[in-house]
Amino acid sequence: IGTFSYAPVISEINTGITLGLDVNNIILSLDPHYANRIWEQELGINAKIGAKNIDFSLGGYVSQSTYDFAPDRAGINVGTSASLGNSKISLIYKNEMQNYDGETSNNSSFSIN
Repeated sequence: IGTFSYAPVISEINTGITLGLDVNNIILSLDPHYANRIWEQELGINAKIGAKNIDFSLGGYVSQSTYDFAPDRAGINVGTSASLGNSKISLIYKNEMQNYDGETSNNSSFSIN
């Protein structure tokens, strides 16, 4: 026999919205987001324009740390993909940046899928 009590604690809030628009078989979408975590606040956006067989995307984010142990971060990504039948190829470039008390770093990557 025991007595239990529970109170939800919100330590992380993520919110966002996706807006899509179809104009002459070209789809435009915009996806802004906000995240409030214990150690940081993040604001970002992703945008995409696409047709039946090809699309282009662009996105990025910035985050501000509220604790000394966590760095400020930012990132950007650019991509395109094309499909032909059951085959699809994607090219994606990403750059992640960190600032930890003035010590900065950049990590870039390029991928082909």
